[in-house]
Amino acid sequence: MDIKNLKNSRVLVRVNYDIPTLESIDRIFDSKKTINILLKNNNCVILLSHWGRPDGNNIELSLQKLVPVIESILNKNIIFYNQYNNGFGSLKNKIERDNSEIYLLENTRFEEGEKSIEPSVRKKIASRYAQLADYFVDEAFAVSHRNEATNTEIKDILDWDYGLSYKEEIVNLDRFKNSNKPISVIMGGAKLETKLDFVEKILHQCDQLFLGGQLCFPFVEAMSYIDKSTPKIHNSKYDMNFVHKAKKILQIYSNRIVLPVDFVYMKDFNQILAVDLGPATIEKYKNKLVGSKAVFWNGPVGYYEKKPYDFGTQEIARIITSLQNCYKVNGGGDTVSSIDKNILGKFDWVSMGGGATLDYLVK
Repeated sequence: MDIKNLKNSRVLVRVNYDIPTLESIDRIFDSKKTINILLKNNNCVILLSHWGRPDGNNIELSLQKLVPVIESILNKNIIFYNQYNNGFGSLKNKIERDNSEIYLLENTRFEEGEKSIEPSVRKKIASRYAQLADYFVDEAFAVSHRNEATNTEIKDILDWDYGLSYKEEIVNLDRFKNSNKPISVIMGGAKLETKLDFVEKILHQCDQLFLGGQLCFPFVEAMSYIDKSTPKIHNSKYDMNFVHKAKKILQIYSNRIVLPVDFVYMKDFNQILAVDLGPATIEKYKNKLVGSKAVFWNGPVGYYEKKPYDFGTQEIARIITSLQNCYKVNGGGDTVSSIDKNILGKFDWVSMGGGATLDYLVK
């Protein structure tokens, strides 16, 4: 099946409208090409998405709130339908009479079974959605690493294809994975429980791994037991369990891991916090990145929300985008929102995948 060949059909499209604010609309824009090509070919489009982690029916996370935003981006009327209140039967009858219409269904995660660990539960939910359409399109790369009824089990019921933006993600991330060496990866931000696993796996593939943000603290602390010249993180928070894991990673990959040699500090009441990379570290990272054939960056390297502690993050962005003969990938999320938009446009690819991007790169 090819999405471009679908005509005069009813098509379920799983999108990712899990946006942090009503102003952060990149993910909605990301689905526009797929929706437009389906409408052009006289298809009825039924959009499925989650929003946040609602833990049941949470009116604050109702997708009805997104209708004006989606309409302004697509320049089309959106028909919102609450499948939980009104049922699937009447919706099916309505859809069968409509072509070139766009329906937006309520938050898929309002139903607890959507993320059930039991495939049979997810399949039952998927079958209810599948009765509404002839085909399914997966345009939600950002949840490709999750098993949910509306992006996994539904593919066992309907003929399906990936959306256009999903396919672009795969092409561009594959290009990074297949790049000539040396390959460099820069990791920052928080979410240590997720990113530490990624760090361990990506070290099998990359030649250099540069660390910043909260992610570097366990490694800096682990290194301080070996090298007394390691910069102090003072009162910056870290988990000793992560330090133990970082120590084990360093024992194997110390020759590939590049750590800060200084920090910028902020005094918060009686505490001293490391909040950005220091000038010597930025210079060190700049010199070591020269010659890289591919660079992937995920996560700001400092407290970017508060100036001037965004300086390190902005400088890393400038350094990466100035590299010659190098394929440059921005990992999305805070790595997008934390840097100047003019610099962002100089990356070869900006991923919308978040955790799914990290997961895909180490498959």
